[in-house]
Amino acid sequence: MNIPHQSFTTWKAIVTVLQLFAILVTMLRLAFRHRRCTIWVDDVTVIPPLIMELAAAVVVWFLYVDPESTTTVKNEVALYWLASISWLTILWLTRISLILSITRIFPVWGTIRRNCRGISIAFGIFYVGFMCWLCTSPCVPSASVGPALQSDILDCSNERHFLAIACFAGTSNVTSTPQIPYLTIHS
Repeated sequence: MNIPHQSFTTWKAIVTVLQLFAILVTMLRLAFRHRRCTIWVDDVTVIPPLIMELAAAVVVWFLYVDPESTTTVKNEVALYWLASISWLTILWLTRISLILSITRIFPVWGTIRRNCRGISIAFGIFYVGFMCWLCTSPCVPSASVGPALQSDILDCSNERHFLAIACFAGTSNVTSTPQIPYLTIHS
């Protein structure tokens, strides 16, 4: 069973609406906390993902175009990097913000709070590691193109790197996130 060709414009519109909803909710959260004078570290760590979400909303419209369009390779590479950096920043700093929000609930002297801080530091280390890895893994000449055009066409998909990042991210999720309910029950 083949899936029919989907409209790029429809998908971009749906993704943009969801991104704008996330931006609106985040801005309302920050405004609410600012008005109550209760801004804490978890609110500060949500600002970079908010900015990157704005960038990602713009990148979606330029990166995913019809295959027949005439975009330059340099533009596609730049958009790939911007999309990748914004995605990793949104993903990891949102996780850090969520774990710091959980940290905020528990008393200062508690073991849970100390463990949540440790998890947020581990997430920060993962984020820095992923960003270093992303920035040091270059686009390579595509092997799918003939040797004459090999220097003009770049393959920025890095499936090999993405698979390793996905495995590492999955491992970090499996090992650190389930600890929170466990620590809550056994403290």
